[in-house]
Amino acid sequence: MRPPLITCEPVVTEAMHLLRDVAEGQEKLLILFDRKVLDIRFDLREEHSAILALMKKYRNVPMDLADACITRMTEIYTNCRLWTLDSDFSVYRRLGRRIIPQVPGS
Repeated sequence: MRPPLITCEPVVTEAMHLLRDVAEGQEKLLILFDRKVLDIRFDLREEHSAILALMKKYRNVPMDLADACITRMTEIYTNCRLWTLDSDFSVYRRLGRRIIPQVPGS
């Protein structure tokens, strides 16, 4: 994988929560933005209708905001591979019925 890795703010929020008890974990995550390893390229204001549609479609999973944003990002950035530990992405589909491509081993 070559930087920048792109993400969205809801994913950063979840990661910050998970890193709350890791020494300097939150700080190191934010430093990745300074180093241009991570970049946010998603605007919820522009994509809220698509996000709502995805969350309704997958309400039985359920799909949270971060998962919906990432799924939508795979529709916008069609030549992508998702790096995730979340098994729900084996259920979610992009652009209707297409499997979301993932980084092997994620």
